[in-house]
Amino acid sequence: MYIRNLRKPSANKNIFKFASTKINDMIMCESSIEFDACFYHEYNDDIEHFESQPEGFHYYFEGCRRPYTPDCLIKYKDNTFQYQEYKPLNKTLDQTFKAEFAEKQKASIALGIKLILVTDKQIRVNPILNNLKLLHRYSGIHQLDDIHIQSITINLQAFKYLFLNISR
Repeated sequence: MYIRNLRKPSANKNIFKFASTKINDMIMCESSIEFDACFYHEYNDDIEHFESQPEGFHYYFEGCRRPYTPDCLIKYKDNTFQYQEYKPLNKTLDQTFKAEFAEKQKASIALGIKLILVTDKQIRVNPILNNLKLLHRYSGIHQLDDIHIQSITINLQAFKYLFLNISR
């Protein structure tokens, strides 16, 4: 088992960052499909926790032991787990891909966690995805901390001062 590190900079990869209020953390995504999937996880009431690029495992394909890291690990509220792999639909049609993915699923099941394949056609469904993105954009602050309260207080005092001086 091993963990891939997406936090180190790379000139070859674009990393997408998803700010999750559900898990109160920044999710680093390796692809735009993975990033879009985060919106579904964020607003799915059955999901308790999700993480990108979880601890990887090994599988065997064509006689070779190969490393594999799923795109996402989801923990549901009923304490079940699921790995998800995100791919464009056209890549999933290849026979070699299908055979190799089946081996990844076998290795995943041996660990006690089901691995499923989710395509861009399943994720990028509009208006659902666009609505989730819009909802996420305005879901911002759930709780005010001391800095916010102090800033609001200062602004209210300034407004009160201006209002009282203008109305006289």
